[in-house]
Amino acid sequence: MKRAEQWVTLALMAVSVAYAYSAFSIKVKLDDAIGPRAFPLLVSGVMIVLCLLNLVGLARKSGDEPAALGWSEMAMTVLGVVYCVLMPVLGYVLSTALFMAGGIRVMGEKRWPLTLVVAVVTSLVSWGLFARMLGVTLPTSPLGIL
Repeated sequence: MKRAEQWVTLALMAVSVAYAYSAFSIKVKLDDAIGPRAFPLLVSGVMIVLCLLNLVGLARKSGDEPAALGWSEMAMTVLGVVYCVLMPVLGYVLSTALFMAGGIRVMGEKRWPLTLVVAVVTSLVSWGLFARMLGVTLPTSPLGIL
């Protein structure tokens, strides 16, 4: 299993490098302090560092025991797929709030009011950051708001 994990990590690192390379093709204005290529470069940089850390951890790992896949990993995978399907239908804010609420519950939070507040605030703040500050066009809800 260790060799498979190494190959998956190397493949993910290759995708991250390609993503960083493609970010440089994004057109930016000279007067932009933080332009549209900042976020893709940040994400790809973090992914490359995490892949390197994972490779170091795998190199230090002894044995070849299989990694356990629990219900929470499967639930988060299903949530991610549902999120991708709902995004064009419900829009960014609603689908992100639902995804966040589901993810928070899967991670073990039991209090619904806290879950909903965190999910809605996170969704609205990220929408404001991307749509308003960075000028990214995001899918809107069927109601035409946000």
